[in-house]
Amino acid sequence: MQVIQHYDFPGRLTSLRYSLPEAVNSLENITEIGLKAITQITGEYIRFFCADVELGFFDRELLYPSDDLPENKAHWLLKSKNIPANLICDQTFIIQNIVLMDNLEKSSLLNTIRFITQQNQPDYEGNNIILWKNISFKSVSVLLANTEREFIQIQKGNRFIEYPVEKKNGHSITYGPLINYALEPPLSISLNNSYGEDITLNLHFFWSYWTDKNMEGAHFMQKNIHSLQSEGWQIISSPNSPG
Repeated sequence: MQVIQHYDFPGRLTSLRYSLPEAVNSLENITEIGLKAITQITGEYIRFFCADVELGFFDRELLYPSDDLPENKAHWLLKSKNIPANLICDQTFIIQNIVLMDNLEKSSLLNTIRFITQQNQPDYEGNNIILWKNISFKSVSVLLANTEREFIQIQKGNRFIEYPVEKKNGHSITYGPLINYALEPPLSISLNNSYGEDITLNLHFFWSYWTDKNMEGAHFMQKNIHSLQSEGWQIISSPNSPG
């Protein structure tokens, strides 16, 4: 495999937006649409082990953000019980509730997000309900094009770094971010529901594996992005956008 270029934060960003139909009028509907998009993007190549979830008050009828929650109720870390050795999954916020999960598959996430929102709903009758504002997926494993070597080369600036690769069931897998490597993960993905009328999907590519058209990851990602576009998602920014 050729040398992979490392991009500092925020990486090479591709954003897609999905306009919510009027028929979408519940937390389940919104979450289902967002997590389905995550599943389509990741396929069998990408697996996340941690996700930050930010909750907030939304207008009950318009589903528009209306107010912030106290910090001890707003921030959640959904964390797999079985995280590979040396994979970093730290709290993003000092005050952050942690939920341990068997995995971060779509059905498990739907149930967990339903649980953390319902248990924090206000006791009084009013116009506010609690929904998620942002879900950020981090701490990832990536199925790479098969390589016989035990490492891949990553270039960060003028430095070349030998980054570990694990052999598993005939495949080559790498993880990130890793302890002792001052590098961003291969990618991170977030869903934003801040406007009530649409969902934004942000793809942060920190490795050229996803952006170099000569590499397998770029072909895989482009195919999945095209699949989302066929279902109504629109690209609003990409590394190739003008300006």
